[in-house]
Amino acid sequence: MTQFSYPFDDQEVTESEYSALFRELQDTGVTSSGGLTVSADSSGLNVKVSPGDAVVRGHFYSSTGIETLPIAPGEGAARIDTVVLRLDPQANEVALEVLKGIASTTPAPPALTRTSTGVFDEPLADVAVPANAVTIAASAVTIRKSFTGTRVREWTTALRPTSPRRYQLGYNTTRSTWEFWDGQGWVDLVSWATMPGRPTTSTNDGRTIFVSDNAPTASQGANGDLWFEF
Repeated sequence: MTQFSYPFDDQEVTESEYSALFRELQDTGVTSSGGLTVSADSSGLNVKVSPGDAVVRGHFYSSTGIETLPIAPGEGAARIDTVVLRLDPQANEVALEVLKGIASTTPAPPALTRTSTGVFDEPLADVAVPANAVTIAASAVTIRKSFTGTRVREWTTALRPTSPRRYQLGYNTTRSTWEFWDGQGWVDLVSWATMPGRPTTSTNDGRTIFVSDNAPTASQGANGDLWFEF
């Protein structure tokens, strides 16, 4: 079969086909209403996840109460565990899980499983587990969750979409600017350097207009020049 379309009346649609359709409509991530925030409070070897909703590869997940997840005891060296929403099509569920890292003098988060039709892990947070830990402090949690809910999204530089579509648009809170993916890299939506027709001199008196991310020094420019710092 070279052509296939769905869904239609009296047509059987598989789970993977439905998931493929929904992924074209919505990204994987925590819904824009927020929630599913991982935290710790030194009460023991555990972390807590607040209520919230998410979409994982076209499958909806909802939690209406605080979930407490156990963390394995500390070992002889530090490690990093990762709290994920794990989609398991064989088990017909999306559920919270803690992926245990490897104890090391240079610990790193465990690898995620991210397959097209099988298990798929969506990270919510990393948890730094000190050597011989018996509690998890609040400072040990590093949030990694991504958001969904609208096709125009927000992200940090570290958490940009990993497989962006061409011209995917979002607001980078690290850089405080709108940016989009041009197929090769992230490009500012509006850049003074590339803005067509941008003024370089004042229409009032011909003085130079400067736009920079650094404040001017005493030796730069002349009286009457305009300097915009961003």
